[in-house]
Amino acid sequence: MRIVCGLMLLLLAPSVLALEKAEDIRACVRQNYPARSSTQAFVLASIGRDGTERSLQATAYWKRGSDGRAKVMLQVDKPDDLRGSSYLLLEKPTRDDLFMYLPAVNRVKRIQGSQMSDSLWGTDFSYEDVKQLQGIFDAGTLTREADADVAGKKLYVLAFTPAKVEESAYKRIVSRIDPATCVALQTDFFQTGDTPRKRLTIDPKEVRPLGTRWMPHLYEMQDLHNQTRTVLRIDKVSADVELPERLFNPQTFYLGK
Repeated sequence: MRIVCGLMLLLLAPSVLALEKAEDIRACVRQNYPARSSTQAFVLASIGRDGTERSLQATAYWKRGSDGRAKVMLQVDKPDDLRGSSYLLLEKPTRDDLFMYLPAVNRVKRIQGSQMSDSLWGTDFSYEDVKQLQGIFDAGTLTREADADVAGKKLYVLAFTPAKVEESAYKRIVSRIDPATCVALQTDFFQTGDTPRKRLTIDPKEVRPLGTRWMPHLYEMQDLHNQTRTVLRIDKVSADVELPERLFNPQTFYLGK
């Protein structure tokens, strides 16, 4: 029995990948995403500078198109004053298409330019930050930097510079990636200078296997300037499920599933 248990632990333990090129590391990160589609029920808890907390429940729908590019739709379930609020992201070769729907105004609005940095439903996540959560990179420059040493553990470091900085809230995004799971445990978002404006962190203990992939179940986004933070907790995940195309159509996405 002891030998059998030992073999099971070896099979479940992640193997450390020795990758050299930035593109290979990014490809490994993307392999953690489902092959075709997924749904995620999650809770966002925003904690203000004074400690006050506000939470909302939402569902994320993700699908890979026939061209291999991602489609993401988020929709609020609670609280009632935000119920039905929806966000749609369609990954494109040069510039992503982003749309927002608010029940109060009952119309779809296209998100462009500086609006990308606006807060998503009053949280510390912006519309642009959602792309980071979904592993979506715009056209730009990706480079590998010197490995980081965190508590004696080596992490890959990737730096991404958007091709059109004027259309992004950030001039640079730097991620520290665990070679064992290919999950970015820390991502810093730089607007100006060498001090990050925001920091997205993932507790390694909250990275769990999902089939052959690894998925974080708890994120924390800190606004280092405003001294606020938002915790995102994944409650339920379904991978490679059938999702209707109308969830990702700019004319119908807000109608929900």
